[in-house]
Amino acid sequence: MYESIRKNSLFSVNQLLRQIACLAILFMLFTLPVDAVEEDASSGLKELLLKDIDELGDIIVQEYISLASKRPEKVWETPAAAYVITATDISRSAATNIPDLLRMVPGLFVGNADSSTWIVGTRGLANEYAVDLLVLIDGRQVNNYIWGGIFWNVQDYPLEDIERIEIIRGPGGTLWGTNSGNGVINIITKHARDTQGGLLSGIVGTDLYKGTFRYGGKMGDDAFYRLYGTYKDVDSFNDVDGSHSVDDWSLAKAGFRIDWQFSQQDELTFQGDAFQDDVWFNWHTPNYLPSELYPVKERYEKDKKGFDLQVQWDHTFEDGSKMKWLSYYDYFSLENDFLAYWKYQTLKTDFQYQFDPFPNHEFIVGSGYRLVSDEVEPDLWCEFEPPSANDQTFTAFIQDNYTIIEEKLNLSLGTQLQYSDYSGFDYQPSVKLTYTPTKMYTLWAAITRSAQHYYRGENEESYTNLADYFPGSNIPMLMRLSYEGHAGSENILSFEIGQRLQANKNLSIELNTFYNMIKDNMTVDPDFEHPILFNDPIIHYIVDSYVGNNIDGETYGAELALNTQITDSWKLMASYSALDIQLHRKHNSMDIFSYSLEDASPHHQFKINSYFDLTKDIQFDASYYWIDEINNWRIPTHGRLDLRLGWKPTDKLEVSVVGKNLLNDQTHEATGIYTKYTEAERGVYGKLTYRF
Repeated sequence: MYESIRKNSLFSVNQLLRQIACLAILFMLFTLPVDAVEEDASSGLKELLLKDIDELGDIIVQEYISLASKRPEKVWETPAAAYVITATDISRSAATNIPDLLRMVPGLFVGNADSSTWIVGTRGLANEYAVDLLVLIDGRQVNNYIWGGIFWNVQDYPLEDIERIEIIRGPGGTLWGTNSGNGVINIITKHARDTQGGLLSGIVGTDLYKGTFRYGGKMGDDAFYRLYGTYKDVDSFNDVDGSHSVDDWSLAKAGFRIDWQFSQQDELTFQGDAFQDDVWFNWHTPNYLPSELYPVKERYEKDKKGFDLQVQWDHTFEDGSKMKWLSYYDYFSLENDFLAYWKYQTLKTDFQYQFDPFPNHEFIVGSGYRLVSDEVEPDLWCEFEPPSANDQTFTAFIQDNYTIIEEKLNLSLGTQLQYSDYSGFDYQPSVKLTYTPTKMYTLWAAITRSAQHYYRGENEESYTNLADYFPGSNIPMLMRLSYEGHAGSENILSFEIGQRLQANKNLSIELNTFYNMIKDNMTVDPDFEHPILFNDPIIHYIVDSYVGNNIDGETYGAELALNTQITDSWKLMASYSALDIQLHRKHNSMDIFSYSLEDASPHHQFKINSYFDLTKDIQFDASYYWIDEINNWRIPTHGRLDLRLGWKPTDKLEVSVVGKNLLNDQTHEATGIYTKYTEAERGVYGKLTYRF
């Protein structure tokens, strides 16, 4: 079977390497004129052109990112596949939520599984509960602690209050710990000082109604605060046959932030949020099975609520060294009348210290502690044993950023050590090298080992029932996914090489290539040789499926991005990404969980975003996303077009009209694990924002 899958893959390793080579040749062509000038041109012309290059280097937009090294650094010099969605990108996007904003990121896959469920993944193995993409909001982890993954519908903030979104495609475990082997996303909200006064925003459209209120003010001379509240109501998507589904939902959320600089060296941030949503969804209900064994409802409920409180203290010492202390408490509950009711509380604290003990060396060290306390009430289809548990995690990391040649060559060495009650001890080292021969060109390379720890829903003793007929018979069967025992960590060894080039003052190009070696991916293997026969309530089999680590594999690909300022009023951003996944089952595994993910990501993606200023006050923006077929989900090749027309008649008032998914009446974008997919519809809405 493995060989058959390899033959049917859209492109082989050799084909991909040829594509990467072509991209590299195209990339290097942009650098040839400079080299030729250095060798062949007269000294006067050479001096003039080199002078122009230095001046061009000064006009590079210096966006900063802190994900790659836990301190602000220029994206241009970051030894990682880094991307920043800026406040300008957010304001000019047709998106009304965070996952739709992420569609613009090169190489990132984003798709709606239903109206409230997004699947977001990078560099493969994307699914509803993927554990290899770490998502943070102001440094607070928002992955759920039962099965991993992100409930993206509750990560909803006023988009006007987001300063930027930082994305690292590729491993981030050395600084951020486990479950960041394929990427890290940090959503950074604005300082309260930058959101003074009031804001009212409303959205009305074919499938969305949303209202937002925010107000910011001062507390004395050195402290600022912000309060916000938002409510949204989202209509159902369509079923495949075009009929209206039953996956409508609503969300209410409120929060605050206080920033207090109580001395020249000290700043304190205190913030919190509370939310509640009401979500309806469909399940892959097997109507052909007897109702005594598998009762069917028209729709199921998946309601969530929670709140969080977070405090951060930043201190700068007299010698220039810096300290950061971050602690937060998070409460989350999910009431799912198909699976179970669970709730958990998280207490986490992190300490970080940045200092320069030797010339040309900058050290960042840190430690952390996390306690997760959960409680699960069993349902017909899911139970945990024991029903409640506490999980402790201890971490420590160190990274040395060594400047070998000033402003030319830098080396980063580091590792993270971690111990958890579920996974035991693990380590995540990395080596990164950055070479910047001119202000116009950066070359970087990295080798990183990452560890993916599984969550409680995939450890200890937990059971989830799926229904079908026993193979080769007409006897109904419940397949019990039994996580009795222990799933070890998955390991990923990543090799990355990237280049960035400022070809001229209006064009920048970035090319990243990667090769990941996956070892001991989690599997669930059914034991069809030992079925258990039951007579109650009717004759049926129960087949246990056991957890293991029986898949190895590779993912590899390339990501090419171009940014160009065509005119003073027109900017284009385009990207192309290629990806292939090869998974290999071992020990005669019959895995039904992870192996199918080999064909659950698009092999190719093309994206283009256009910002065009029609006049000083009128903007016309467009986004087009081309997604290759996704074989495992039976999704054909498709495109998505979003358009936005914005008008700002005054500094206080902004009006916009948006059309989304305009090329299709409805589109199948992704398929979830625990939800029946529905198709995203074409939509139109208007938005009004008033500041006072």
